[in-house]
Parts: sequence; structure tokens; C-alpha cells
Amino acid sequence: MSAKLLPRWFTLWFYISTLVLFAGGLANQLTGTVVEGFDPFGAAISITVMYILMITVWRYRDLFSTFVTRIPLPVIVLSVLVGWFFSQIDELVSFSFNPLFPGVTLWQDLLYTSIMYIPGHIGWFFILRRYAFTPAEALITGGFSLSLFEMLSGGVLGLLGLIVFPFVVMIHGTHMIMPKLALGPHLTFVGQKETRWKYVWGVMVPVIGVGIGIGLAFGLVSLTQFATS
Repeated sequence: MSAKLLPRWFTLWFYISTLVLFAGGLANQLTGTVVEGFDPFGAAISITVMYILMITVWRYRDLFSTFVTRIPLPVIVLSVLVGWFFSQIDELVSFSFNPLFPGVTLWQDLLYTSIMYIPGHIGWFFILRRYAFTPAEALITGGFSLSLFEMLSGGVLGLLGLIVFPFVVMIHGTHMIMPKLALGPHLTFVGQKETRWKYVWGVMVPVIGVGIGIGLAFGLVSLTQFATS
């Protein structure tokens, strides 16, 4: 139970990054600076909450895994459900600070992000089954995968987020690590491939899944608008 989840360099860098963003966001609030788009103060708070949740689950991972594996569902369904469940907790925590897009309601946010994340977690399950990942590798690879998608959508300025790499990983890392913590024994077996390519596929496949999910979400929005017009 006392095993460390993350390497010391990652943890220290994460703490520093969080403090910097928290301080910057607090300064914006005190000076009355209007923040458009990404809210560093809110992000620092929400990601800190999710980080504490992740560490708590890690500490009680045996109980967590026992509970999940007793649910009589196929492993792939459990993996996707666990990832989706924690992604929605993440959305609930961060909604008031950084909603999916301006003007969206909470229920719309949860619906559209569900459509986005579920295909990503389907792909992520097959990556975790095919390749050998430690929990730390799953967190960093999976978290970086979906966060990279967001940074690329922000163009060159979005890529500057790599300066606070561990903070960026934690944007989605909490829900990407949970299938590994919940289903470790069912996702680890003799014969799994151990190759550096696992990091490449571990980044690309969830991104492709989320891209498909975004297409489905936009399709739903278009149909809803058409039906109400």
C-alpha cells in the first residue's frame, strides 16, 4: 500500500506547475483581469481535487479493484464504464471553471463529453490489453494522449502547455489510469508486448477514438438543432 504511484520528478514538477497556475489565476482575480477561455485558477483547483481523488483510489486500489471486478460485466465494458465514470466526475468538478464551451449547460456538457470519451476509452482498453503498462505509464501516456488533443486544437499557443507537462497530463490522467487500477489483474498477462511503440499507440489510439466521439457529438448537436428549427 505504501508503493509510490508517480516518480518524484513528475510529482515535484506537478506541484510547482499547480502552484504557478494557481498564483497566476489568483492574481488575475485580484486585479480584475477578465479571463477568456482557459481559467488557470479554476483549472488549478479542479485538477488538485482530481489529483487527491486519484491518490486516494491508488491508496485503496485493492478494495477498488475487488469492487469493480465483482460486477458481472465483460472486462471491456467495465474498463470503459470505469473510465467514463471518472471522466464525468472530472467534468462535474471542472464545469464551473472550464465548461466544454461557453453557454453549455451542465447536462449538455456531461452528454457531449460522454459521447467524446467513450470511443477513446474503447480504444484505450485494447491498448492496455495488448501492451504492458505500469499504472504510472498508463497515467502519463493516457493523460498526455487526450491532453495533446486539446493542445493541438489550440495551435502553437496550445503546445506551450508542455512547459507544465505533468499538469497537462493530469487534465485527463485521472480517468485514463482508473481502468488500469480497477482491472489490473485482467489487463496484465504473460505474453503482453513490451515495446516503446506502446507509447506511440497509447497516445494515438485514444486520440482517434475521441476524434470519432467529437464527430458523433457534433452530429447529435446538428440533429438537435435541425429538429428544433
